Amino acid sequence: MVRYAHIGTGNFNEKTARLYTDYSLLTADARITNEVRRVFNFIENPYRPVTFDYLMVSPQNSRRLLYEMVDREIANAQQGLPSGITLKLNNLVDKGLVDRLYAASSSGVPVNLLVRGMCSLIPNLEGISDNIRAISIVDRYLEHDRVYIFENGGDKKVYLSSADWMTRNIDYRIEVATPLLDPRLKQRVLDIIDILFSDTVKARYIDKELSNRYVPRGNRRKVRAHWRFMTTSNHSNNLNNPMPIHDKSPRPQEFAAVDLGSNSFTWS
Repeated sequence: MVRYAHIGTGNFNEKTARLYTDYSLLTADARITNEVRRVFNFIENPYRPVTFDYLMVSPQNSRRLLYEMVDREIANAQQGLPSGITLKLNNLVDKGLVDRLYAASSSGVPVNLLVRGMCSLIPNLEGISDNIRAISIVDRYLEHDRVYIFENGGDKKVYLSSADWMTRNIDYRIEVATPLLDPRLKQRVLDIIDILFSDTVKARYIDKELSNRYVPRGNRRKVRAHWRFMTTSNHSNNLNNPMPIHDKSPRPQEFAAVDLGSNSFTWS
């Protein structure tokens, strides 16, 4: 018997489908589908012990695993191994996780944050968050997906998640984060994140002054991430093709929504 599972960063909603950007993973990988089945068993029988080897499931193991992964990046930085944390979130307000990111920065771990909404972490504090860069992008679509990326000594771990880094999501709600085990899907998400962090048009700094100033372009080429995704929609449907940051395609006149099945944009 083959099981199929769907894990998404957002909800199926006809009112927001043309506005929100989210990821959806539809998989028959037994490593994931077996654990999704356990999630539903947990919902039906919350007092029965349950364990997960691949999924992060709140309130079961998310906090512990996130702490462990941040601590691993700290250890790697201290040993001279590749280290880094990249997070794309709607909100970052959990004190324990914020403190863990401060500790990572203080240990030399580069931390890149893309936070659309609330962010209680303050970047660029001397001796505390010197290695943290935080931006926000507000453009045609609402950035709604959550992505966690850990350098992991050079073997990147990439998770798609329904959970923001808020106490309610980590400790009091049932939320799921799934690792991307297919290297092509992992690379596609990494390409998308690279484009978002290369935005020189709509990206704004999150800083201690609360200035909300645009990221200066300097001598860099103009990159508008949402436009970039729209102009590469047909090209990006093939997972074997990388998504280049720069493109000279004409700007589309009409566009509709996110194609959840292929993690790309489609035309209306």
